[in-house]
Amino acid sequence: MKTETLHPSFGILVTAENGEHFSDISTEEIQALFNEHRTILFRGFKTDISSFKEFTRLFTGEFSDYKGGGSRWKMIDRKSVGNDKTVMTTTGANQSFEIPLHGEMYYMDTPPEHIWFYADVAPTEGGQTTICDGITLFDQLEEDVKTFFLENQIQYQRFLSDGVWQDTFLTEDAAEAIAFLASKKNIAKYDSKDKSFKVTYNCKPLVKHPITGKHAFINNILYIYMAEWAFTSGWIKGHLNDNTTQSPIIVRLGDGSKIPYSIIESVMKTAAKITYNIDWQQGDLAMIDNTSVLHGRRETVDGVPRNILVRMGDPIHKNTETASI
Repeated sequence: MKTETLHPSFGILVTAENGEHFSDISTEEIQALFNEHRTILFRGFKTDISSFKEFTRLFTGEFSDYKGGGSRWKMIDRKSVGNDKTVMTTTGANQSFEIPLHGEMYYMDTPPEHIWFYADVAPTEGGQTTICDGITLFDQLEEDVKTFFLENQIQYQRFLSDGVWQDTFLTEDAAEAIAFLASKKNIAKYDSKDKSFKVTYNCKPLVKHPITGKHAFINNILYIYMAEWAFTSGWIKGHLNDNTTQSPIIVRLGDGSKIPYSIIESVMKTAAKITYNIDWQQGDLAMIDNTSVLHGRRETVDGVPRNILVRMGDPIHKNTETASI
């Protein structure tokens, strides 16, 4: 195999030169590369969904079934693949719009540390997955913007109607959903009349990376801020033929006030300069550190097939079981 850097600050491409199998690389070598680069893109290896599942089990011990996940709204709803609830489509059937950079499930406590992607059907045009180093992003923000994020908490607010929260929390029992949310440090208010939930979660917008100790800008601010705009501006109605005007999730400062657009704009401009596009090739597999690396998606060109699968969870060392191929 050969290796080359993806981006000056993070990421490495590992290419199989002779169609090797993943088992030809030692897990210790891969783990060392991941600890150093925080993103690995594997290319040219013999892969299918089965080997994707086998390989990911070598490093991730607790896989998420996406319970509590925020991408449950119509056009972006994830679907499980086969009988395995931990292998999912990325964003649903309609992929004709961009998804801003974000960390996975940062609207709840203990988001997954690993994100895996597999190019089951790689798009021949558009539909790139975007990745951005949250450590470098924070370092390159203007000083007043850095101070803003260091001094403020943020609050995620979710609005889940009857029929939606059941799919989101994988239960028909409101009490069970409330208990699950409490375990994730979310505050839930359940309206028994219309059987709806309002959920809030306060947290810091920055994470201290467990290996480097540096601050990483990783959260769901950009994604959710732009999603709210898409609903309230009428973009959703005009582009996706949906009359919904209330975003199912919004982000605010810890006191409930709006985040100034100047702050959002500054982050987006800085991120745009250091974002890397994964131009998917058939069978590519990506391993991403969800404690420091943001991801998103470019718009997919109409009529171009794209099917990128995702799996997420925590490192194997958090589980007592030993995985093997």
